[in-house]
Formats: sequence, structure tokens, C-alpha cells
Amino acid sequence: MPKVANKKTLNSAVKQSKKLSLKMKAQQNPSKIKTAAELGIKAESLGIAKRKAKTHKGRKIMESREAKLIEDPKLSIFLKGTKTSQVCMDLMKDLHMMRGPDSSKLFLRTGHELHPFDDIGPVEQMCVKQNAALFVVGTHQKKRPDNLILGRMFADHLLDMFEFGVYDYVPIAKFKSLEVDN
Repeated sequence: MPKVANKKTLNSAVKQSKKLSLKMKAQQNPSKIKTAAELGIKAESLGIAKRKAKTHKGRKIMESREAKLIEDPKLSIFLKGTKTSQVCMDLMKDLHMMRGPDSSKLFLRTGHELHPFDDIGPVEQMCVKQNAALFVVGTHQKKRPDNLILGRMFADHLLDMFEFGVYDYVPIAKFKSLEVDN
């Protein structure tokens, strides 16, 4: 005598078959993919889930972080590592001036206990607090002298990060320039 499936197992089987059919359609027509939901990917797994605020202040903060029609400019933060050489400090100051003081923030007074390749948590927290999408960390070690770590954030999580060595750096102030009048 065959078993009769209950309503819950039937619903879960129908959901799974729908997900499979969506995935198969996406594989057949990759140009028609519009959302992650069509692929059966939940927003929570991507780290972009919407949370609910518990207080009025929290709601205001969440509203300020939501997507806008005209986005704010991407801010960048410049962080001094535990040990940072003067060459890295000068380079970060020059990059800050090129980027513009309105779109970047310098944190060079005290050394931060930052090791982005080992633990990205403190850098992510600093970027979320300052609403920054880009970060630069200057470090100096015996085996890796004069290093700059550049990284990008997406949805308050690390997107990618690169480490560059600095050799033969010449500051902007050393170049002679003529003043241009408008």
C-alpha cells in the first residue's frame, strides 16, 4: 500500500522543484537573469539582508545607510598600522590630498593594531563606522618594508584587498610646478 505524503512534505517538494526549474532556466538563458532570487539565492547569504531597527535612533541610522537615488561619494579612510614608516605616511598624505579632503579621512595620529590579512574585523568596523567603501593601511616590517594595503568594501564586508610595496617614492612637494591663474 503506497504512503500518503502530508501537506508539509508536498509543499517542500514543490518549492524544491520550482528552484530547480528556475536554475535550469537561468542556465539556458543567462542574459535574462535579473535577481539573485531567481537563482534561489537568499539575500541573507550574500550579507545584504535587511534588518529591523528596535529603536527610533536605530531606525534613523538604518534609513541613512539604505540605497539612495543619488548615492553619497565613496569615502576612503587612511589608517596607520602598528608600525608605519615615514615613507608610507607621506604617501598616504599625498593620496589623501589627491583624493580630496572631503572624500577621505586620515587616521594617522596613533598606530592601530591592524593586520588586515589575518583579521579583517577591526578594519570592517572602522569602515562601517565612518561609512567608507575604500581603505588604505600603511605598514612597515623588517621582511616587508614600506607596504600599503588597499581594499574595497561592499555591503559592510571586504570585497578585495591588495598589498603593494613602495620603492623610490618621491613626494609631490619635491616636484616643481608653476602656479596657474584662472
